[in-house]
Amino acid sequence: MREALSVIITRFQDYFAGSGFGLLFFACLLFLFFWKRDRKVRDSLFWPVLIIVLAVFCPVTGWLLMKLVGTDVYWRMYWLLPVVPLAAYAGTTLVFGLKGKGKKILLTAVCLALIAVNGTFVFSDTYFEDRENNYKLPTQVIWVADAINEHARENRIKRKKILAPSYVAVYIRIYDASIRQRYGRNLVNHPDRQQEVYELINSDDPDYEKLAARVRKAKSRYVVLKDEADDQQTMETMGFEKIYDSDAFDVYFNLDFQKN
Repeated sequence: MREALSVIITRFQDYFAGSGFGLLFFACLLFLFFWKRDRKVRDSLFWPVLIIVLAVFCPVTGWLLMKLVGTDVYWRMYWLLPVVPLAAYAGTTLVFGLKGKGKKILLTAVCLALIAVNGTFVFSDTYFEDRENNYKLPTQVIWVADAINEHARENRIKRKKILAPSYVAVYIRIYDASIRQRYGRNLVNHPDRQQEVYELINSDDPDYEKLAARVRKAKSRYVVLKDEADDQQTMETMGFEKIYDSDAFDVYFNLDFQKN
């Protein structure tokens, strides 16, 4: 239970990113209990939220929830906390509870300042960037997918099964779902069996013999390599034909699978 409590606290801090919104949430919850003595409000807002808080922060229920969702994504449980509506209700109740226009304006300014100080500017480079194309995906990945599709179409290959670095695999499934992946995102399924091939394909200097063996075993038609890992002579010796070349990624076709 001590470990569960440690995870709960850590994920809470990670979720609110060191800001004061977590404390603001609990302050609003206390406000509902001590200040707003309205039974309807308590029954519809305070008690349901309190039950969620107890379930999320209690080490016993937290441990059970971690068994279901996993410790790494336990921070998603904090999505259940209605921070925004609770803060909005508490703020507006406080403002309209004051008498005098000047006091209301001053308290509104204080509330806005609390939100601004604890938050971050949304329209920044951290969250937004200029789109490279109409798909809003990395152009290099689109070129890789187009090269595979063109080669498959010319050679009448229907099963476009590929082995690709994680950066390509994540985006290429969004661009074209018909291009099948060798492993799932973050190796959620069967990590022990997939770990070796994952490390090989994401390496800047892979063991090409092992890589070729794993490609053939998986019956992958195409292999995408990072440009840093490309060794055309070795790959051709292993029975692969280069069909695409760029300064970011290179694509090889497995000659063992010329047909469907």
